[in-house]
Amino acid sequence: MPSTQQQVTSTDSYNYLLFLPDGVRAGGGDRKETQQPLLPTILFLHGAGQRGSNLDDVKKQGIAKIVEQQPDFPFIVISPQCPRGEYWNVERLSALLDKAIPGEKPQSGYASYVDPDRVYLTGLSMGGYGTWHLAAAQPQRFAAIAPICGGGNPQAARKLKTFLCGHFTEAKIMWFP
Repeated sequence: MPSTQQQVTSTDSYNYLLFLPDGVRAGGGDRKETQQPLLPTILFLHGAGQRGSNLDDVKKQGIAKIVEQQPDFPFIVISPQCPRGEYWNVERLSALLDKAIPGEKPQSGYASYVDPDRVYLTGLSMGGYGTWHLAAAQPQRFAAIAPICGGGNPQAARKLKTFLCGHFTEAKIMWFP
């Protein structure tokens, strides 16, 4: 089965996989032409085992794997790849989000489908750490976060009080309003 995700390369942030639900156009076009409603968007950060330069590795786990198996997944999904030997960097993730999810109302392309009030952040292991760090640095960008097996700075937790946080570990699920 062909991949449902497009590979996007970047020189100033991270290369990433982009999944678009049916009816969403990556380049050109206008959401108004299709009468499609605004869609929620997920930024998925992988764990240490998927670092490198082959974006297909990102599809081995998590949401990037799920959308390969469920092409009717109802979210736009952005799955960047962290280079080998590095960790998630808030500045580079911010640059990726600035390009992938512009703050101003885009007039065309897939970004015109993004609902800015429904942007979600999640990650596995190293990506869970990246989730906590990015959310603490830029809480205004996200409606909710769901780090899986990651940790963050407890002192930064007060910055996250405006949205729902779910933290998932091996045997526990904890929700923080």
